[in-house]
Amino acid sequence: MFPLYSENPNDASRLRSLARSLHVRLYVSAAGRIFAVRGRPAYAALAACLAKIAAVPTAAEAPTPLELGIEATDGELTARTLASIGQALDLWRQKLCGRPPRKPAPRREQVVAAESQELAVLGGRLAMCRQWSAQAAGGGEPAGAPYLLGEAAEDVLRQTLSSAQAAAHSPLHNWLARLVLWLAGPRALTRFVAAAAEIPVDPLTGQQTHSLLAAVAAAVACDGGVAPLPKRVLQAGVNYTTAALAVLVAQRGQRGYDALLGVLDQLPNLPLTRQFDSVRRLVERGLGLANMAWACERHLVVFLAESSLPVLKVRAAADQFAAYGLPVEGADLFALVDALTKQPQETLIRRWLEWTQRWPAQALPPRLRKVLQSALADCVLPALRRPWEAACVEQWLEAQPASAAPLSRDPQACLAQIAACQRLLGQQPSVPQSFQKRSGSKLPRATTAAAVMAAVQALRMLLRRAGEAEWRQAASISPPEHSAATPNQLAGWIADMTAAERNWLREVTAAWQAAGSGYKRTLAGNRDWLAQAAAAGIDLTCWVDSEATTVSIDGQPVEIGLAGDPRDVFLMGNYFRTCLSLGGLYQMSPLANAYDANKQVVLAVGRTPGGKRHVLARQLIAISPAWQLIGYRCYRAYGRQQTAEREACLAAMAEYCGRLARRCGLALGSEGEPALLSTDRWHDDGVFGWHAAAHRGWEASQPPPGSLQPHVWLCLSV
Repeated sequence: MFPLYSENPNDASRLRSLARSLHVRLYVSAAGRIFAVRGRPAYAALAACLAKIAAVPTAAEAPTPLELGIEATDGELTARTLASIGQALDLWRQKLCGRPPRKPAPRREQVVAAESQELAVLGGRLAMCRQWSAQAAGGGEPAGAPYLLGEAAEDVLRQTLSSAQAAAHSPLHNWLARLVLWLAGPRALTRFVAAAAEIPVDPLTGQQTHSLLAAVAAAVACDGGVAPLPKRVLQAGVNYTTAALAVLVAQRGQRGYDALLGVLDQLPNLPLTRQFDSVRRLVERGLGLANMAWACERHLVVFLAESSLPVLKVRAAADQFAAYGLPVEGADLFALVDALTKQPQETLIRRWLEWTQRWPAQALPPRLRKVLQSALADCVLPALRRPWEAACVEQWLEAQPASAAPLSRDPQACLAQIAACQRLLGQQPSVPQSFQKRSGSKLPRATTAAAVMAAVQALRMLLRRAGEAEWRQAASISPPEHSAATPNQLAGWIADMTAAERNWLREVTAAWQAAGSGYKRTLAGNRDWLAQAAAAGIDLTCWVDSEATTVSIDGQPVEIGLAGDPRDVFLMGNYFRTCLSLGGLYQMSPLANAYDANKQVVLAVGRTPGGKRHVLARQLIAISPAWQLIGYRCYRAYGRQQTAEREACLAAMAEYCGRLARRCGLALGSEGEPALLSTDRWHDDGVFGWHAAAHRGWEASQPPPGSLQPHVWLCLSV
């Protein structure tokens, strides 16, 4: 509550404090009650509130301070409080006129003039408070209610709107302008009107989208900025603009915020909203516009903001490699630049570049340039992080014959390069017979291509052998075959594991080698869960080692069943290039799927025309704590245009899962999260509802011997 008037004539400070309480925001309720409102509104609450307003509300309908995101008011200005404020203003005015001249005349005149002006403003607000209160109490609706502005603020509002082509402004625009002025002051009002002028008109309605006006009003009322909102952000479409404004407001109060607003209009392309924070930090660090544009074009702003590396050094390295015909971007570029600051890695990179100079980019056809680019990305850059890969690259570099001139002009030097690579791999050097028949201008091109391919293939083979050796040390079985890069990906996967995860990998592979597809029942970490499942009546034999079934899809036989070989589970992400791929964001999730007894992977496997095994679909399924079978997204190898095949595959996978659930004594569930029995680096990407075919399969299948379990009866009753 506000303090009442004190009759102590010497309490000048208290008088001014009481009178100045009228400077805060004043809110007048429909019943005529006046409240003082302080504090900045919360953006999310304010934006959500204003987005619901499509037309100018009445005073009774207008949002309250709490609905606008202001948590609390300072208190009510009752009639008694207003009377006390009036008395305080009178005494302040009397004291000002009768104050002894303790300061030099010019200074006293300035103080008197300033305080006299303040008294006039406060007196006007007091008179308006009384007028609004009486009018509202009598059932009327004061103009501008319920957000009270003083005479000076009303003049600012009128002048701002009239100077900004007011004829084009809708009533809702003007109402929001008043609210912005009430919430955040004249500067925010100016920014709102300027920003609103940049919002495009909806061609269907001929009006500006009210949700955009609301988002702009909320942004300028909350961000405390000085610079105008970026025009390109305002004109980028409703979804982008609203998302971008929320991200910008989250940057308020940070150094470089106003500079960020200016830069966003100057960049060649708008960055992603999640990059705004990084752009602001780089601007605050003094990064110039040209370098900022370069970083945005190559999606480097996040890396630059998180790194202490000078941007000029990063750009110089990128330009250097591009000059060699080896463009490097993103995380690879930062790994490269970071390596250049460390002596052993810098030496490896320098020697690699010296080797590439034997094959000038301008002398190589595009196909061979891509071969060198992939070798850099797949072989050299990963070696900067893993010692065993670096050793392979070093061994490979040592084996290359010395050369002072580009090999593309010297067929004999190219043949020597091929022979060196053959010896490195333990092969007998030999000259390809095709070269013996060539002469003239064709021979240098042919030998150059053969030498480049031989060198890169030798490097890949060395890394493959090293990767297989790393796998053999960690696992008890041979590595899975999927692509030429699989051994190195597996070795990198192992290198990223914790000691506990390596133990789980060793336990899984040894158990599968000893027990086959039912290996999960022998793993120590599964014992407690298996005991609970058995007590709940789950048929564990069916669950861990169910028989596969064969269906026909597009006239071809497809086998659907559980992935009994853990190596299929390890590669479940690689089969469909998902985030579970080796080296991916959630690469440890397959380890949990291969170990945990409450999780299984269902595969649909066909054959290529050449008879090669081909994984056509895969789906992770699991048993929830409620003893229900839950399923995750089913990935299929059929293209988007193969609608019939995709649907047939999905239905066949779902029907298999439904039959499996019924045979195991499980209900079909659509929610829940399975317990973690091994690594906690397991990714839950969301349970999917079951396809209708799953329910048909469940109903058509036979339950396990004995009566149905209670949880299955519950499913049926629902």
